Amino acid sequence: MSWTAEQMCQRAAREVLDGYCVGLGYGVAPRVLQRVEAGRQFWWIDGMHVARPCQGGDRPPRQAGEVRLTPMEGLQLVRGGRLDLLFIRAEQVSEQGDLVMTDATGADIDRLAAARRVVVLMQHCRPDGSARIVAQCEGPLLGAGVVSRIITELGVIDVTPRGLLLVELAAGVSLGEISGRTGVALMLMLDDLPGRRNVADAATPG
Repeated sequence: MSWTAEQMCQRAAREVLDGYCVGLGYGVAPRVLQRVEAGRQFWWIDGMHVARPCQGGDRPPRQAGEVRLTPMEGLQLVRGGRLDLLFIRAEQVSEQGDLVMTDATGADIDRLAAARRVVVLMQHCRPDGSARIVAQCEGPLLGAGVVSRIITELGVIDVTPRGLLLVELAAGVSLGEISGRTGVALMLMLDDLPGRRNVADAATPG
C-alpha cells in the first residue's frame, strides 16, 4: 500500500502554518491548499505572483478578505524573503537537497531562490522503476541545496546536513520497501516508526 494523490495532498497541507506565505510550483495541484486545516489563515502567491489571503477549510481556498496584492507587489514579497513555504515538483532530488526539474517556469525559479522552506511533492520512482531520490542528480540543477523535505506516496523524508532522514512512512509501506526504492541510504527516526526504539540507524538502498 501507499498514499494516494489525495492523501499526499492532505499530508502536504499539514506543512502550512498559520500566517504562512505559500507558493505552488508549476504542476502542483491547488487542492494541497484546499486541504489546509479549517480556520488557518495564510497567503497564497500564485504563478502570476498575485498574492491572496486564504483560509483553510475552503474548497477552493477563498479570499479571507478583499485585499489582494498585485503581481509586482507579490514579486517584491517573494524577492524580499517573505515566502515561507514553496511546494514544487521534481524529476530528481539528491541527498544534498539539489533539485532537477525540466519544465520549470520563471516564477518557479524566482520562488525557489527566495523560499525559506522548499517541500518537494513527487512520485518516489520514475515510470521505469529507477530512483528519483539519489546520491547525485543527473542533468542541470534547478536549485542546489534548496530542498528541505520530500513527500512521496511512500513517506516523508527530510534533507539534513548528515543525509536523508526518514521521518514518516505511509500506511502499509515497509522500511524495506522505501529503502529499496530510494537510491541512497536513509537515516531513521526510529521513535517515529511503529514498534521501534528511539535510536538512530541507517537503511541502505536495495
